[in-house]
Amino acid sequence: MQSWACNNSFVILKQPSDGNCLYHALGTLVGLQQQEVREQLVCYAQRTWKEWAIWDPEGLELPAFVLEQALMEVGEAWCKSKPLL
Repeated sequence: MQSWACNNSFVILKQPSDGNCLYHALGTLVGLQQQEVREQLVCYAQRTWKEWAIWDPEGLELPAFVLEQALMEVGEAWCKSKPLL
């Protein structure tokens, strides 16, 4: 895999194996920690949920999404920073 990546101008970066690899990888691309990526996703979801979550037009699944992402904090507290998305 390493050889293929090098031959095709890719770099393989080791990510922590803590169950947050997607968020670590996304954060690496945009210069954020995994928790900050989750925070940005929560803020974006709170602003735009009804536009793209067509399976949930009443927004009933949004609170569960926010809590799942929050881990230790509530999404509202996160939305004070400048949005990435």
